[in-house]
Amino acid sequence: MTVRLAFLLAALVVLHLMANVALPLGALAPDLFTVTVLMASQRLGAAWGAALGFALGLVEDSVSLTSFGASAFALAMVGGAAGRLAEVLKSDSSAFRFVLFAVGKWSRDLLAWLVSDAATRPPVADALLVEATVAALYAATVGVAVGAFLSPSPRSA
Repeated sequence: MTVRLAFLLAALVVLHLMANVALPLGALAPDLFTVTVLMASQRLGAAWGAALGFALGLVEDSVSLTSFGASAFALAMVGGAAGRLAEVLKSDSSAFRFVLFAVGKWSRDLLAWLVSDAATRPPVADALLVEATVAALYAATVGVAVGAFLSPSPRSA
């Protein structure tokens, strides 16, 4: 892991916490935890992506009032799958990163919705077809923009 990558991942975590805890921006704030996990997975591999996803998911679940563990499970699964996909495909184009971030964010929302408490989760049409799709496109745009600050190699470790 390069110093630039470590600094960028730490900055994304701090920005996510600031946007969602200190300044509750709600839907205006992109899901920077997912962007962080997907970026780390692409650069460091599946094991690091899954471990970071689990850790950041626990942080996110610690402030959740319902469905403890849903974010940890979803981010760990997405981090591991994205890391493995990046290892197999070995692509670093902007289009690949955009699709990786969009599908990764949407998959994270799907997995979290599936394992969350049925009594507290929103209807599938609202949660996955509308909100998750818009959030996935938003996170993908932010992920590609942030990824421009890194070196072009997909695996820096």
